[in-house]
Amino acid sequence: VAEEALNEMETAKRHRDIKSMGLLGHKLKSSARILGAHHFAELCDGLEIAGIDDDWQQAEQLSNQILTSFQYIKRQIQQTLLETG
Repeated sequence: VAEEALNEMETAKRHRDIKSMGLLGHKLKSSARILGAHHFAELCDGLEIAGIDDDWQQAEQLSNQILTSFQYIKRQIQQTLLETG
């Protein structure tokens, strides 16, 4: 679900659809908080606010950070799964 939302976010960014980016930030934020990924959730919260404020520069910067953070989290989960077999 997260990867799908991130793909949607990248599509929205290419179309400069800041409102959709903000909505996707909101969607990802809730899931991240449930999983305890607090830094990721804060980035998503910022993206949601940037969408509301129509702040394209902030939205673009945060979406890049969200993607990087997600990749890091994904690698950490994969590593943990390999170690615990």
